[in-house]
Amino acid sequence: MATTKSPERKLFFNATTHLLILALFFFGQIALIATVSVFLQNISGYLMVFLYFLALCFCLFISTAHDNPSTKVFWIVLTAIFPAFGILLYLMWGLHRHGKRRHGLEHQSHIDSETALYAHSDAADRQEEEQSEAFQKHASIRLISNYLTNQDFPVYARTGMTYFASGETLFDDCIEEMSKAKRYIFISFFIFREGQLWDRVYEVLLRKVAEGVEVRMLVDGAGTLFSLDRDLIHKYRSEGIHIRWFNPTYKYINNLYLNYRNHQKIIVIDSNIGYTGGVNLADEYANLTSPLGYWKDTGVKLRGRAVFGLTNTFINMWDQTVKTLSKSYAQYYPDDIPQTHGFCHVFDDGPYNNPKNPAEGVICRMIETASETLFISTPYLAVSLDFIDTLCRVSKSGVRVVIVVPCQLDHWYVFEVTRSFFSRLLDAGVEVYRYSPGMIHSKMIIVDRAHAIVSSVNLDNRSFYTQYECGVWFFDSPEIERMADDFDEIISHSYAVTVEEIRAEGLIRNSLGHLMRIFSPLM
Repeated sequence: MATTKSPERKLFFNATTHLLILALFFFGQIALIATVSVFLQNISGYLMVFLYFLALCFCLFISTAHDNPSTKVFWIVLTAIFPAFGILLYLMWGLHRHGKRRHGLEHQSHIDSETALYAHSDAADRQEEEQSEAFQKHASIRLISNYLTNQDFPVYARTGMTYFASGETLFDDCIEEMSKAKRYIFISFFIFREGQLWDRVYEVLLRKVAEGVEVRMLVDGAGTLFSLDRDLIHKYRSEGIHIRWFNPTYKYINNLYLNYRNHQKIIVIDSNIGYTGGVNLADEYANLTSPLGYWKDTGVKLRGRAVFGLTNTFINMWDQTVKTLSKSYAQYYPDDIPQTHGFCHVFDDGPYNNPKNPAEGVICRMIETASETLFISTPYLAVSLDFIDTLCRVSKSGVRVVIVVPCQLDHWYVFEVTRSFFSRLLDAGVEVYRYSPGMIHSKMIIVDRAHAIVSSVNLDNRSFYTQYECGVWFFDSPEIERMADDFDEIISHSYAVTVEEIRAEGLIRNSLGHLMRIFSPLM
C-alpha cells in the first residue's frame, strides 16, 4: 500500500534538498575558481607577475571602495596571498551589486519611499522637539536626533509608545488590535512557523479577510526555508492572505545576493497602530514552546504619526518584492493622532544604502555619547574590534556599561565570537552578564535612562551591512523608565561573567573564539 508524506516531512525533505543543492553550487564554484586560479598561476612566471600586479590594484580598489570594514581586511589578505583565487572570488561575491544598483524599480521604490517620508514630515514636530526639556538638557539626544534627521528619518511627535517586556504580551496586544482592523493589516517577519501563535493570528486574519480587510504578509525566503513551501503559499493566497517571499533562496545562486535577508519585524494595522522589535512569528517568541528555556524578547507599539515610518518601510519592501510600485503613499497616512508626550524616529536600513548604514550609525552614536549609564541587551556580539574598543573607551570614561547576552544559545559559533571579546570588555570595566533563564533575543539599548532604541538590529556585521533592518529610537517618554526597570529585572536574573571564568576555560576554548572571528562577517 502506497504511503504519502506528511506536510511536515515533505517540507523538511524539500528544504533539505534545497540546502544541499545550494551547498553543491557553493562548493562547486569554490572548486572551479580554485582550479582556474591554479591553472593561471602555473602557465608562466610572466603571468604570475601580472597577477600579483593585478592583485595589488585590486587591493588598492578594495581598500578605498569596499564599504564593509569587517570584510575589507579579509578580501585584501585573500587577494594578496592567492591573487587569481582572490580576484575571481571577489568579482563573483565581493562586489556589492545589490547595494550599488542605482537604477530600475528598486531605485525608484527607494526614491518614492524617501519622498513620502518627507511629504508626511511636519515642521511642527521638529519645533516641538527642539522646545522640549529633554532635547535642551541632553546633548546626546540632540546629536542623535540630528543624525537621524540628516539620514532622512524625520522626528515624530504626537505618537503614543508602549514598551512590551515579552513577546507574549506584545502578541496578545497585537492580536486584539488586529481584531479591530477596518482597512488593512501589514505583516513582515524574518521567521514564520505554523503553531499555536500562528493559529491565533491566522484565525483573526481569515475573519478580517472575510470582512473585506486587506492582508499583506511578507516573509523572508531564508528565514522560512524549513517552515514554508509553495503549497502553503498557494493555500494562504487562495484564502485571501496576500503572502510573498522576500528574496527566495532558489534565486541568485551565482553570487551572494542570497545573503541579503529581510530581518525586519513589522506589523501595521490601519495606518494608526504599528509594532516592531525583536520578535518573529513563531511559538518560541511567545514562550508557547521553550527549546532554549525562557525566551526573553521585547518590542514597542506605536500609535499615531510615527506609525507611517513603519508603513513606509513595509510598502518599500513590498514593492521591491512584487516588482510593482505603489501609486500613492498618502492613502496610508495615520488619521488617529493622539496628543501624547515623547518623540521618536523610525528608521530602516539595508544593503541598498551602503555605506550610510544608519542602523550602525545610530547605535554607535548612542554608545559614544553616553555619560552615565549604557545598557545593552543583545543575542549576539559579533562586531568589529573597533566597536568593542569604543565600548571599552566609554567604560573607562566612567560610564557604567552593562551588556547582557544569552545563557542558552541558538547559534554556538556566533557565541564563541561574542565570548572572545569578554576578557577585553571585562578588563575595561564593562559588566557582562549572561541571562540565566534561557535565551535573551531582545535588541535594545538604553542610555542614561533618557533615550532608548528597540529594533530588529543584532550587534553583528550581518545586521549592520547585509540585512534589511528597522527600529525606533525615542526619548522624553515614560516608557524609557519602564525599559530601564525591565533591564534591572533582567540583570537580577542573570549571572556576571568574570575574568577567572574565562581563563578557566583553557587555551583551546579561548583560542576558538579568536579563530571564529575570521568568519564573523558571515555570521
